[in-house]
Amino acid sequence: MADPFSIVASTISIVDVCARLVVFFAQVKRGSDTVDKELDTLVEEINSLSAGSIAVRNCFERELAGNYDKNGKDEAFAADLWRATGNTLQDCQRTLSDLDSLIKKLIGDDGLSTFDKVRRYFRKQAEEDELHRLSQRLNRGHQLLEILLTAINIVYTRKTQETSDQSFAELSSTIQSYGTKLRSQITSLEQKIDTHVTSPSSSSAGRILATVDSIRPLASLNVHFMIPQSVSSTFTGLKAALESLKHAYSAPAPPGQSPEQKRFVIYGLGGTGKTQFCCKFAQDNRHDFWGVFYIDASSSGSAKSSYADIAEKAAAENAKIEANERSVKYWLSSQKRPWLLILDNVDDRSGSAPPESYFPECEAGLLLITTKNQSLKTLGNLGPRFYEFKGLAREEGIYLLLTSAGHLTPWKSTWIQSATDICEALGYLPLAIVQAGKAILKELCTLQTYLSFFERTWSRVRESIQERHGGRARRGSSDSNETVYSGFEIVFQAVSEDAIELLKLFSFMHPQQLRLEILVRAVLKSRLEKEAEKEAALQQGTQRGLPRKRLGQALQSLLLRLYQLTVASEGLTVLPKILQDVWELERDEIEFRLRAAFAQLRSVALVDYVAADDRYSMHTLVHRWARERMSLAEQAVWCQSACSILAHTVLIPPLGVEESEVEFRRRVLPHIEHVMEQEANIQERFRRKRRERRKPWPVPQRILRRSDIRQYAKFSLVCAESGLWDKTMGLMLVVDRFLSQHVGLGQSTAIRARLLLSESYWWLGNEDEAASLQLELLEACRATRGEEDSHTLNVMDRLGVSLWMQSKFQKARDYQQRAVEGFQAVHAGDHADTFRAMTHLGRAVGKLAEFDEAVRLHTEALEGLRRDSLRPPHDRDVLEVIENLAMARYDRHRYGHRQAKELEIAEQLQSTVVLQREARLGARHPLTLWAYCNLARIKADLGAVGEAEEILRSRLPVAEYMLGATHIGILFGKAYFGHILTLRDKCSEAEGVLKQVIQEHENTRRDHPDQLVAVAFLIECYKHQGKHTEAVPLQEKILKGVKHHFGEKSPWEEYFVKNYFCEELLGS
Repeated sequence: MADPFSIVASTISIVDVCARLVVFFAQVKRGSDTVDKELDTLVEEINSLSAGSIAVRNCFERELAGNYDKNGKDEAFAADLWRATGNTLQDCQRTLSDLDSLIKKLIGDDGLSTFDKVRRYFRKQAEEDELHRLSQRLNRGHQLLEILLTAINIVYTRKTQETSDQSFAELSSTIQSYGTKLRSQITSLEQKIDTHVTSPSSSSAGRILATVDSIRPLASLNVHFMIPQSVSSTFTGLKAALESLKHAYSAPAPPGQSPEQKRFVIYGLGGTGKTQFCCKFAQDNRHDFWGVFYIDASSSGSAKSSYADIAEKAAAENAKIEANERSVKYWLSSQKRPWLLILDNVDDRSGSAPPESYFPECEAGLLLITTKNQSLKTLGNLGPRFYEFKGLAREEGIYLLLTSAGHLTPWKSTWIQSATDICEALGYLPLAIVQAGKAILKELCTLQTYLSFFERTWSRVRESIQERHGGRARRGSSDSNETVYSGFEIVFQAVSEDAIELLKLFSFMHPQQLRLEILVRAVLKSRLEKEAEKEAALQQGTQRGLPRKRLGQALQSLLLRLYQLTVASEGLTVLPKILQDVWELERDEIEFRLRAAFAQLRSVALVDYVAADDRYSMHTLVHRWARERMSLAEQAVWCQSACSILAHTVLIPPLGVEESEVEFRRRVLPHIEHVMEQEANIQERFRRKRRERRKPWPVPQRILRRSDIRQYAKFSLVCAESGLWDKTMGLMLVVDRFLSQHVGLGQSTAIRARLLLSESYWWLGNEDEAASLQLELLEACRATRGEEDSHTLNVMDRLGVSLWMQSKFQKARDYQQRAVEGFQAVHAGDHADTFRAMTHLGRAVGKLAEFDEAVRLHTEALEGLRRDSLRPPHDRDVLEVIENLAMARYDRHRYGHRQAKELEIAEQLQSTVVLQREARLGARHPLTLWAYCNLARIKADLGAVGEAEEILRSRLPVAEYMLGATHIGILFGKAYFGHILTLRDKCSEAEGVLKQVIQEHENTRRDHPDQLVAVAFLIECYKHQGKHTEAVPLQEKILKGVKHHFGEKSPWEEYFVKNYFCEELLGS
C-alpha cells in the first residue's frame, strides 16, 4: 500500500491550493468582463478535483480503520490501486502549483482600471495554450481519481462480504453498480487520451487505466461458474420466461413463511432448449450467486463425474471434501452464500435414483431441474413452479433458422417463407432448427431445397437405426438430423413393449388428439357389434308366423350366408399385443394397462398429457420419427392396425345413432383422415418399389376382405357426417361395388351403402347420377323385398328427394306420397321413417305452390319426432324438419299470403337450426352453411338486408370452396346474394353476380327452375337501373321455363308476371 502520510498530505495540499485558487478566480472574474466562460470552466475543474481529493481521503481513512482481513488475496489489488492513487495525487499537486504560478504571472500588479483589464487580456492571450494544457491535466487527474476510487470501492466491497450485515444480494447489487460505473469511466477517459498527442502524463494515465482494468473482473461476487455448455450466439426467445423466473427468485418471501430451498422445473421433449435455458439464466444472473454448479443426472456414471467436478472446485477454496455425492451435497448445504444448482436430465427412470436424492438437504439455494418427465413438474415450488417447453414461436423459429444458416439481414421475403415452411415441418423444435441451419450453412442444401433434403434423411435414419441394432457403427454419416433423432432413440429403448406398441400405433393417427378412449372403445364397441350380430342371427332363425320371403329375397339371404361362411376364415384383424391381451378384460382393467403404458411414454416426453380434456399429444418430429423409423413392411402392418382400431370405434346404423356416438365420430375424423393419408402413401411407395424392380409378371391386386369393406363403410359414414363428400364417394364406390357383386343390392347393408353413395353424388353436384343409382336400387328392392318393405320404402323416399333436387316435383310428390302411406302401413304408430318421408313430401308440395299443405306436413312431422322421448331435442332429423318448416312459412309469406308473423316465426325456427348446426357440425359444414343461406333469405324479407348481405358475403366463398362453384346449392345462394345486393342498391355488383349464375346454369343444368329465380332477380336488378330493354328477352325466358316445369296458368306464372315483369313492356 502507498505511504499513508503521502496520501493524506497530498489530499490536504490539493484541497488547500484548490480553495485558494477558487477565491482568487472569483476576484479576477469580478475584474474582467472577457474571460468569464473560461474562468467558470476552470473553477468547475478545481472544485471537482477538490471534492475528489476529499473522497479519496475519506476512503483511505475507512480502509485503515477496517476490520477485514488485510492479508487476503485481494490485498495486492488494493495496494496497487492506492499506489496509483498516490501518484495521481502528486501529479495533481504539481498541476495546481503550475497553475498557481501562471495565474499570478497573468494578473501581475495591475489594478482594476480599463487599461489594466486590457493588459491582462493580452497577457492571457499569450499564455492561452499553457492555460488550456493545465486545464486538461486537471480534468484528467480528476477523472483518474474517480476511476481509482471506484476500483478501490470494488475491492473494499469484496473484502467486507464476510463481515457485512448486508445480504449477499445487496452486496452483489452494489458491486455490480461499481463495475458498471467503472466501465463507463474508463471508456470516457480512453476516448480523451486517444484524441491527444502522446505525452508523459497521458502515458502515466494509460498505465493507471491498465492497472484498473485488471480490477474489472472483481466486480462480481461469483466465485464458481459451472455450466454444461456455453450459451449459443443464436439463442433466441424465452425472454419473458427468463424475466419471470428472475422476478420469482428475487421476490422476498411472504411474511411469516419459513425459509425453504427454491426449486423450478423445466420439462419437455429433448431438443426443446431446456438446458440452454438454464445456462442462459445462469449466465444472465451469475452475479446473484456465489456459485453456479451443474449435475448431469442422465445416468449414475455422469452424476458421479459431475460430483467429482464440483469437489474439485471446492478444493480451490481449501475445502477438503471427498469426490462423492454425499460430501458435495453436505458442502453445498453448509454454505451461507447463495448458490445455483442445475440438475439436468432428471427423468426418474426405472432403476435410477429418485429425483429428490439429488437435492442438498438445506433451506438454501436455487435448483433448476430439467426433465422429460411431465409428472416431475410437481417438484417445483418457486413462482409458477414449472415451464413446459414445446417449441419456439413462429418469429423466433425463423430468426433461429436464418441466423444459424448464416443469412444476414435484411431478409428477403422468399427466405422468410422458406424458413416458415421448414420450421413448421420441424415442429419449431430448437435443436432440429439449429441442425437444419447447419446443413444449409455447410451447403448440403439451400433454404429452398431443405425440405427435399429433409425427406431424404429418413431413409438414412432407418439405416442408422438398423445398423445400431445390428451392433455396427455407421461410418461417415454427415446427417445433421441424426443428432435430433438419436435422443429419441435413446429413450425409446428405455420403455416397455406396451409403450412401444402404443407409440407405433399412434404414429399413424393425428398427433394432437390421442385419446385413451379410442383404444377402450375399440375393445368395447367391437364386443357390442358381435353381440348385435349374434342377436340378429338368432332373431332371423327363430322368426315364425311372419310372411314367407319372396323367392328373390330368400335367394339373396342364401347367397349372403354362403359369403359370410366363406370369409369367416379370413383371419383376425392385426392388433397390437397390448390390445389382444386386454380384449376380454373389463373397462377398468383395460384403462389401467393402457394408462401404465402411456405413463412410460410421458416419462420420456415422447407424448404429452393434456389433463384439461384427458388427451395425449405427440410433437411433430416425434410423430414422424416413430413412423419413419420402421421399414415399409412394418409401416404397412401398423397402419393397417391403426385402421382396424379406428374402425372398431365407429358404430354404424342401426347401432350408433345416439348423439354421443355422432359426437365421437366427429372427434375421430382427424385420425381417420390421417391414417387414410398414410395408407395411400404406403401403397404408393409399394407401387413405386414394384415399378423399380421391373418384374415381367403382373403385380397382384389387393384382395378385399369383409373387414376392409366394413372399415371403408365406417370411414365413409364419418366423412359424410362431416361434409367430406369427395372422400365419402371414394370409399363408398369400393363398398358399393363389392356388396353389389357379392351379396346383391337387395341386402340391407348394400342398400344403406348405395344410399350413402348416392347422397355423396348429390353433394358433389351430380344429381343425375344420384337419382340413377337410387332408381336401380329401388328396382332391386322391389324384386327381392317387395313394395311393402321398410327398406324399399326408404329407397323410394330418398329417390323422391333426388327427383325434387332435379326439379321433377310432381314425380317427387308421387314417390314420397307412396312412401308415407307405405310407412304408415308397415310401422305401427309413430316412427321416424314415416316423419322423415312426411317432411320430404312437404317440400315437394311446397314447390307445387301448396303452401298450407306444406306447413301442415312439416308441423305434423316435427310433432311426431318430438313425441319420441328418447330422441335428442335437436338431432339431425329434427333440425331438418325445423328448417323445412321455417322455409315453408317463408315461402307461404313470400309467394302466398303475406303475414308478418310468418317471417318472425320462420326467423326464430331457422335461427335455432343455425345455432345447433354450428355447435354440432362446425361453422364450415355444408349443412351449417345452407342453414345460414336460408336465414339470410328470411332476414332480407324482414328488411335486415345489411345483415343478410354480411351473412352471404362471408360464407359463400367457404361454401364454394367446400362444394365447388357449379354446385346447385352454391348457385342458389349466389342468386339470392345478387337479389340482396339489388335491395342494397349495389346494382352493378348484383348484375355481375346474377349473370354469372345464369351462365353457369346454361353450362351445367339449363332446364333447372333455379335458373328462373336468378333470371327474375336479374330483371329486378335491370328495373332498378331503368334497363327495361335488357329485361324483355328475360321475361320471355321465364314464361317458357315456368310453363315447361309447372304447366299453363300455374300459380308460379302469376307470381313471376306480377312481381318481376315490366308493365309497360308486358305487351311486347
